[in-house]
Amino acid sequence: MKKEHEWVTPGYEEEVKRWSEVVRKFRKAKGWTQGKFAMEIGVSFTSVNKYENGRALPARFVKEAIRELLRRTIRGIELEDVIEMKQKELRKLFIQEAEKKLRGPKIIIRRRSHEMAQQLREKIWKAGGKDAVPKVSE
Repeated sequence: MKKEHEWVTPGYEEEVKRWSEVVRKFRKAKGWTQGKFAMEIGVSFTSVNKYENGRALPARFVKEAIRELLRRTIRGIELEDVIEMKQKELRKLFIQEAEKKLRGPKIIIRRRSHEMAQQLREKIWKAGGKDAVPKVSE
């Protein structure tokens, strides 16, 4: 016979539901399995399964790992935003952020002066670089 849970701390049940929703939405929007998500936050597959199904509340370090993963994935998004958003909207944000990362930053190439190039060669040579041979002054 299954025993009913007795929630000792007021609000515990709501927090478990909240984290369950966050973990599920985040993981599914990313298209990850529970195992992949578990690897990303540093816990076991079983733990992620418990979080998703509302059978356990993540420990403090796990909550921080999830928050950090969320921040790395989408800039400026918080847990409350994940809860309020639909999964399709969240997925769309992930895709947009991934496209931004693929475009990458604009790289500005500048030419080095002769003196700068010589200083760089000498610095590498002093550090023990094999390919760097100091140029003989002209």
